[in-house]
Amino acid sequence: MMIGITISSLLFAISTVLIVIHVLYGGYFLYKKENRFDAIALFFAFLIFSCLLFIISNITRPLFWFLGSLAVFSFAMPLHFYYRSRIKQVYLQEFCNYKLYIEVYAIILLSIGVIFYCFFPEHKSLLGALSLIFILRLNLLIFSKKKLYRLYYQPADTPELPFVSIVIAAYNEEEYIGKLLESIKSQGYPRFEVIVVDDHSTDRTVEIAKGFEANFALKVVQKDIRGVSRSRNYGASFAQGDIILFLDADVVMHCAFISDNIKAFREERLSVAGVDFIPITENKIDKWITGFYRIWLKVVQYFNPRGIGFCLFVYNRLHKEILFDESIIMSEDFDYVKRAAERGKFRIINTVLISVSWRRFHKENRILLVLKYLFFEWYRQHIGEIRKKMLPYEFGGHAPSTK
Repeated sequence: MMIGITISSLLFAISTVLIVIHVLYGGYFLYKKENRFDAIALFFAFLIFSCLLFIISNITRPLFWFLGSLAVFSFAMPLHFYYRSRIKQVYLQEFCNYKLYIEVYAIILLSIGVIFYCFFPEHKSLLGALSLIFILRLNLLIFSKKKLYRLYYQPADTPELPFVSIVIAAYNEEEYIGKLLESIKSQGYPRFEVIVVDDHSTDRTVEIAKGFEANFALKVVQKDIRGVSRSRNYGASFAQGDIILFLDADVVMHCAFISDNIKAFREERLSVAGVDFIPITENKIDKWITGFYRIWLKVVQYFNPRGIGFCLFVYNRLHKEILFDESIIMSEDFDYVKRAAERGKFRIINTVLISVSWRRFHKENRILLVLKYLFFEWYRQHIGEIRKKMLPYEFGGHAPSTK
């Protein structure tokens, strides 16, 4: 028993040292860059350091150690909210955003630790080991993602009303393409062109699209080889705009979608952006799943950015540097955004949402679809991008890739 207590105390002691380093580094970074410390920041700093002293004195009592650690991260959250609201440097705002994610992540896992200890108080060594792994991961995340808060984002060098090239990938979309083009027609934005890339549809997609040629600058093109990434890259090769807006054919724009989102894109100094969305469905389960997914996308945008290909804004010059990887057959949009975010700022814009057909959930069992998503996400995070078909899967109306 004595050995177990000694081991657990050692593990919690090491975890405590790492937490102290984590907190001190974050505080030093902000203080050094901001170069001032007012009464409100000093108040939260006092609370945080008091909690640090508390956990240092309770490394032999896991329950109090967990509660003290919870308090540390709970007081750190309002401190970073406060700092984020008062600083103007974008890269420091990015730092605060990322720290807030770390703090939410820590609070959730530490709460689980409290519950685990209440039910299994005899497993102190296991809890100590898991806590150490968790704290190590937090510190590694901070250092591995340091680019996210060291980038000095420059003001946009495009005009106030940049020319926008709307690239639409379409395959057998006669039911949806007209609704999208009608919503584009009603936008009122003065400077745009539309490029519809037809993926060898066998229905009236092309005919319906060409019916809008008299309403705005529209070009319908086809390529030889199928595949959504090839369609987007091919369509973008015709783009004359400063900014490219990639769309799927089954979305619908709301009033002032282009103008208001372009304004947000420029004001936030973005290089690539997704857009928050509303599912077109009356099914409550679909709405619940979609709501959770939307929250998840917003949470991870600060440290693991990803945007969905049915609506992406990107600078034309940046697209030319990265292109969609045509060898990836699943989550090619996530890979695209990840690589784009390494060259500039990414965000999910919430100014004017876009409506998306949720036929995606109607093609197969919802539980199986969610499980497939979880598997695909695990595979991407731990093995790599998906370049071969592993599970039966059909998403949206895109044509299957052909070599």
